[in-house]
Amino acid sequence: MSRRRAKFETRRKASCATPATRLRFTVKCGRGYAKWETMRLVVFGAGYVGLVTGTGLSDLGHEVLLVDIDPERVALLESGKIPIYEPRLADLVRRNQRSKRLAFATKVAPPFDEADAYFIAVGTPSKPDGAAAVSYTHLTLPTSDLV
Repeated sequence: MSRRRAKFETRRKASCATPATRLRFTVKCGRGYAKWETMRLVVFGAGYVGLVTGTGLSDLGHEVLLVDIDPERVALLESGKIPIYEPRLADLVRRNQRSKRLAFATKVAPPFDEADAYFIAVGTPSKPDGAAAVSYTHLTLPTSDLV
């Protein structure tokens, strides 16, 4: 291998790695391996964006709690039925539920009350003047008991 090629390969491997103090999770990235720690995450909103995001994060190995204010939607998701269509999403949800990395609830409960990160994935419909109505984001505060 030429010197220039070796330098490229070293740089490529370094770009795959992320800094972490506690290494728990490894994924093949190019020819090297990326390592990071698993996190406890909360996603507010189990609609299209929240459900797909939360499922994807749990499939990466993180513990995810999806919180929605609609108890019927939460019950539907807990029973394994998916209210939206996304290819292979139902399989990913079931697999991550079985492995206890994905859970659904109407309120944030321990141990997720001390999560590493919170994602707000709720609707922001437009007001008559075209500005975003962020009233739904304020609905996430009572469900969290964090304020």
